[in-house]
Amino acid sequence: MAALAPAVETTKIQVETPEVQEEAKSIFETQRQAIYVRTDRLFAGLMAVQWAGAVTAACCLSPRTWDGTVSHIHPHVWAAIFLGGLLSLFPICLVLACPGRTVTRQVIAVSQLLMSALLIHVTGGRTETHFHIFGSLAFLAFYRDWRVLASATLVTATDHLVRGIYWPQSVYGFAVASPWLTAEHVSWVAFEDVFLLISCRQSLREMYQISLRQSQFEAAERGLIHSNETLETQVEQRTAAFARMQRQNKLLLDSAGEGIYGLDSKGITQFVNPEAARLLGYEIAELIGQPMHTLLHHSRADGQPYSSQDCPIYNSMQEGQVQRVDDEVFWRKDGTSFDVEYISTPLFEEGQIVGAVITFQNITERKRAEENILALNSELVQAYDATIEGWSRALDLRDHETEGHSRRVMELTLRLAQAVGVLPAGLIHVRRGALLHDIGKMGVPDSILLKPGPLDDAEWEIMRRHPELARAMLTPTEFLHPALDIPYCHHEKWDGTGYPCGLRGEEIPLPARLFALVDVWDALTSDRPYRSAWPRERVLDHLRSLAGSHFDPALVSVFLRMLEADALPDQLALPQRRAA
Repeated sequence: MAALAPAVETTKIQVETPEVQEEAKSIFETQRQAIYVRTDRLFAGLMAVQWAGAVTAACCLSPRTWDGTVSHIHPHVWAAIFLGGLLSLFPICLVLACPGRTVTRQVIAVSQLLMSALLIHVTGGRTETHFHIFGSLAFLAFYRDWRVLASATLVTATDHLVRGIYWPQSVYGFAVASPWLTAEHVSWVAFEDVFLLISCRQSLREMYQISLRQSQFEAAERGLIHSNETLETQVEQRTAAFARMQRQNKLLLDSAGEGIYGLDSKGITQFVNPEAARLLGYEIAELIGQPMHTLLHHSRADGQPYSSQDCPIYNSMQEGQVQRVDDEVFWRKDGTSFDVEYISTPLFEEGQIVGAVITFQNITERKRAEENILALNSELVQAYDATIEGWSRALDLRDHETEGHSRRVMELTLRLAQAVGVLPAGLIHVRRGALLHDIGKMGVPDSILLKPGPLDDAEWEIMRRHPELARAMLTPTEFLHPALDIPYCHHEKWDGTGYPCGLRGEEIPLPARLFALVDVWDALTSDRPYRSAWPRERVLDHLRSLAGSHFDPALVSVFLRMLEADALPDQLALPQRRAA
């Protein structure tokens, strides 16, 4: 059972920072403590109801005893009143005084199973009353704490063992009972424990995953605010609103708990817990003995009929394997549906599949929250791209002679990248890299960058540093790492004589090789302070002469074919942008 310790210790954290891990643990513990308190209060009410039920049962079954001419109240009635009151009042007091504590849960578990023993006793060991034990364990599973189930199981096993030996009639209804009968009853309790423990473990893992996603999102939010102060107010407001909505959704999800129902091998319902009945809008009695697939799983989300032969629940019973599904719907009694996540676990008896236990929960709110996360990320990516374009325009405005250069080379590089088969996801980074290709020149003095004549050796030494300055400027922004190839490597040459790293051939990243061609084309066909634009044919001849030395010869051929075919319209359509 130690393996059922909280999933905090076993779940891998995708953002491996101590701050995110600690925040996720804090969120997880807060939610788990809330579950403890709510479940304590649930049992406080349940204890009072059971006490009244025990007294009623005792009064109905054995209200008075006759001894000759003397009549007196049956001891079962007194046992139900006083012993039932003791078993109920003590845990109720603990719930009122210290809800959510370990001792409260343990006392509730012990008292609940002792109340089951009392009910079995006052009803004369009736078989139906034994089901109170299974219901009690299912309710105790709401705690998602394996230790509570362990204590309850120990109490039940001890009670059946002791009374089975010394007073079998009070527990089984007959004066003599085989020890194997006790073993059988305890085994069924342990059998239910297995599935309840699996459900507890799964629920804890999912709770922690939700906490982790919330923590990761908040960490990403803080990083974005730090890196882009111009968007700080807008991002903070949107993120705060989303965080509130996410917490509300999470509270709704946690309050829902899990529905549990069991099927036999023919798909007929054998038991249903109250949460399942509540989620589906039925009374428990309406579900018992009914084909569950026909009631709640008959159609897909679009209304199309859903055959039982395609149903994962039936597949789990046929194949003997656990099935987990999170992309289907269950239908309520009123004809409405809800998104559901469920786990179907086959039941085995003597090696044969005899049915399945299904645990499920309503995940409609969680899906909406995930869609909101994607929408918000898309907006943030658009804001990043707008900032990049602003940087590019600012750099062009610094040098009036090259104004518009960044947008022209970006559009032309995208066209060339499409021609050589770069996928849409890669085109996004090519676009950003092309816009930022000269961002390192922000660190070059104006006296060098705007000099109207040729640069001397010392000035060229400073100018050639701009790729390294670009990498230093952009590396802290993780969002731009895939776009660094062009700003850092677009001055590398095919023959290895370029800078800053002297890369050769295909060591040079493809985006940088593409951009190098376009950059030289735009530079030579544009006026500069120190020369006029070259004629088109002269530029084409120049590019051909540099194939195999400065440029990738295969890319030169593609580029020239594009130019000669006049395949470049005045306005090039950019690929659809999406969140990275």
